[in-house]
Amino acid sequence: MIHDEDPQETREWIEALDAVVRASSPARAGFLLRELAKHATQERLPLPSAITTPFRNTIAVSEEKNMPGDLFMERRIRSLTRWNAMAMVMRANDNDEGLGGHISSFSSSATLYDVGFNYFFRGSDGDHLGDLVFFQGHSAPGVYARSYLEGRLTEEQLDNFRREVDGNGLSSYPHPLSPGNTLLMSGGSILYERSGVCVESGRAVGAEAPRRVRDVPHDTRNDARG
Repeated sequence: MIHDEDPQETREWIEALDAVVRASSPARAGFLLRELAKHATQERLPLPSAITTPFRNTIAVSEEKNMPGDLFMERRIRSLTRWNAMAMVMRANDNDEGLGGHISSFSSSATLYDVGFNYFFRGSDGDHLGDLVFFQGHSAPGVYARSYLEGRLTEEQLDNFRREVDGNGLSSYPHPLSPGNTLLMSGGSILYERSGVCVESGRAVGAEAPRRVRDVPHDTRNDARG
C-alpha cells in the first residue's frame, strides 16, 4: 500500500471532486479527471493502472436493472441443462472408452448461455429467419441439453453424442468450416458465406432477409481449430 505523505492535501482533493459532483454533475467530474490524466501523460508523470477490469462492473449496483423473468424457474432450467449436459458426456465416455467430451466449458458459462437464450437470441418467426449464433464448440453439450428439454432432440440422439457418422448422433464440434459454410473470425471482423450470404458488422445480408449474427465464444478459443 502506498504511503500518503500529506493526508490533509489528499482529503482536500477528494472534497474538491465531491464538490464538483454536487455543484455540477458526475459527468463534469469525470471530464476533469480525464483532462488531469491527459495532462499527466503529457508531463510524463507515472499513472496508476486502470481500475476498470473484467472483475469490476462499469456501473454502480444501484443502476443495475432487475431481471424481468422468473429467476427461480430460469435457475431450475439451467440446473437441468447442466445436469443433462454432464450426463450426456459421461454416458458417452462410459459407452466407448476414450470417446471424450467437454463438461466444464459449458458448466462454467451456463448462466451466460441461459441469459442469451432467454433474452437475446431470436428464433425464426414468420419472415424473420432468426439469429445465426456461433457457439463455442466445447459448449455444444449444453446447447444439445437445452434443445432436449425443449423437445427438439431425442434421448436417442443424446446417447449418440460423438457418433454422428451414420447421421443419428450429435457432433461434439458442429464445425463452421464445412463445405459451403464458412465462418472466419478475427477480432471483431466476421465473414460468413453460405448461398451468397455475407455478414458484416454483426448482421447477415444477401439473398435472404437480414438477420443478426451472434458470437458466444466465452473463452480464449475463439477460432476454428477443433
